[in-house]
Amino acid sequence: VNAKGVEIICPTIGLSEDRAEFYKLARTFADNELRPNAAKWDKESIFAVDTFKKFGELGFGGIFVKEDVGGSALTRADAVSIVEALATGCVGTTAMLTIHNMCASTIDKFGNEEQRQKWLPKL
Repeated sequence: VNAKGVEIICPTIGLSEDRAEFYKLARTFADNELRPNAAKWDKESIFAVDTFKKFGELGFGGIFVKEDVGGSALTRADAVSIVEALATGCVGTTAMLTIHNMCASTIDKFGNEEQRQKWLPKL
């Protein structure tokens, strides 16, 4: 994307059909929800709680988490398409989402069943 917001190269070239759809969904969200608010969030040190709830509705709150506890069970390569698209709207908020997913996937992978059932559906 150049300084005027024009795509110079199609970002979905070479992606599978599914990954291209993940990218498009995330990019639309970035264009409509993140970019218009990013400067204000940064300037006023706002943590966009409502935006994180919307991430969850899109399945971005548990990208690597297994489906039995509400996750999307996607691969790291799938996540790259999502994160790259979201970062076009707000790098800071996207970084927080990646940290959130790292924590959720750690609980999913290393937590016992009681911990998984207690924490992951809420994340």
